[in-house]
Parts: sequence; C-alpha cells; structure tokens
Amino acid sequence: MSTSPYLISTTPSLSHDTGHYLPAAPPEPQGLQQRRIRRPPQLQERLLAEGLGVFLILTTVGLNAEQPNTVVASVSGGLILMSLIYCFGSVSGGHFNPAVSLGFSLTNPQHSSAPTTTSTSFSFSDLSGYVGAQMFGALCGAIVSDKAFSPSADQPQPAPPFPLSLRALMLDLLFTSVLVLVMLRTREDCGSEGRQQEGWMAGMVVTGAAMASSHHGEVYLNPTIPFGQSMVQLYDSHSPPLPVIVRLLAFTAIHTLAALIAAALHRLLWPSSHQYDGSLQCRSTSCAGLWESHRREYMEAGFDRVSFLDA
Repeated sequence: MSTSPYLISTTPSLSHDTGHYLPAAPPEPQGLQQRRIRRPPQLQERLLAEGLGVFLILTTVGLNAEQPNTVVASVSGGLILMSLIYCFGSVSGGHFNPAVSLGFSLTNPQHSSAPTTTSTSFSFSDLSGYVGAQMFGALCGAIVSDKAFSPSADQPQPAPPFPLSLRALMLDLLFTSVLVLVMLRTREDCGSEGRQQEGWMAGMVVTGAAMASSHHGEVYLNPTIPFGQSMVQLYDSHSPPLPVIVRLLAFTAIHTLAALIAAALHRLLWPSSHQYDGSLQCRSTSCAGLWESHRREYMEAGFDRVSFLDA
C-alpha cells in the first residue's frame, strides 16, 4: 500500500505491533472529485518546463525560417506546440507564451490569497517568473537555431528587411486574442486532465492563423518569437538597432493588448468562471466524514472547506 499521506486508502493495513489487520478506511464516497492530491509542482519545476518549452518552440521557428513551404512551416509550429502542451502541461500549465500567462493571471478566480496548488491554478504573482523563464528560453532557442542549425551560421548575416506593417500588427492582434481565449476556455472545460484536448486546440489555432496570414505578413502569436529573433539580429547585424527595437516594442504592445482583450471577453462571456468560494465540491453529503478525516491534507492543497452539489 502506498505510504503517501495524500492517498485515501480503502484497504486494511497490517499492524507491526499486534500482527492484526487495522480497520479499513471507509469507502470513498461516489463523486468525490479529488481522490488523490498529488504534490503540486514547485516553482522551479514550473519555470524549467516553461523555459524548455519556449526553447524548443524558438528552435523550431528558426529551423522553419529556411523552409520555403509556408504550409509545412505552419503545420510544424502547430504540432510542436501541441506536443509540448501535452508533455509539460501537467507541470507548468503549458503556457509557453507571455500573452497566455498574462491572460491566465487576469482571469484567475478571485482568490489571490489561496496557494497555487496545481498546474491549472495561476496567480498574478507567478507572472514575472513565467515571463522571465519564457524570455530566457526564447533567447537560448534563437541563438541555438541561428548558430548551430543555420546553413550559413559561420557567416555574419545582415539584418533582414523590416517587415512591420499595420496589416501584420492587426492580424497578430486578432489571432493572438483568439489563441489566448481558446486556451482560457479549453483549460476551464478540460481541467488538469484535458491536456490532449488543450494541445489540439492551441495547435490548430496556431496552424490556422499561420496559414491564413501567410500572404499578408508575419504573424507570431507569441512575444517570445520576435524577442528572440530581435536579440540575435542586434548581436549579429551592423545595421542601426532602432528599427529592430521599434519592431520588438510594437509586437510586444500588440500581444499585451491581445491578452487584455481575451481576458475581457472571457470575463464577459463566462462570468461564473471567476467566482470562487475556496471549497472542495462533493456530490453527496456522505463525504463529510471523509473531509473531517483528511481536513489537513485538503487544506494544505488549497481547499478551505467542503461544499455539496446536492445540498
């Protein structure tokens, strides 16, 4: 039998003192939504997952820069995002995007004093750490893809043309808002067990947006991508840095605005999602005894009390 203090056991255990079996714990009431409370991921584990995920995304983007087929590049970006969310989502939530992290922090239910206990809960205090890890991963990914995998990595490259246009900014604003809103809603519907659905949704949004905008301008949907590319350009190029900096600031502002729009739409369309009473919900009042027996474990996991859906 597992020795985890968070496992509610329904099997008897052998006493080492008397050699007799101790009474079994009462059977778990049907409908209890939290059978086992796992140790929540630590902050350093979550930041490592975010940084590694963004590193792989930027490496993929850098490799796709040499890809003449825009459809292949679009599908590649969507597939890698889908896989990363499925892989790292249970650790960090699978944001890999400062705009998504900002959206989650703005739509978090109003319990800022409650601890962050799972990868699905995200508070505003976590935002700076997530953004820092994501930007560091983006910088490393851009450097690796530029220096290690570029066909002409041993030759200094001039700065690329300045592809900033109002059309590109508006498309990025539109599709980034859609991406953040879809991730917010999918996370709410699927919860911590719906990584596959969440990955599918985010991957399809990224792929569809890249395909739709391929002939209208460069669309990023993620501020870490222009950040990583701009840092590499500033280091490698001997051209004036002002255009690169202006381009970076413009896309950063657009992605921030997109997160704000998505958060506002989420609050407007699903207002009940932002109400929290700090309770663990059960479908039967018979789980009151179980709550009393394991009150400490549940409260350490962030639940203040138990409420009953049939009351």
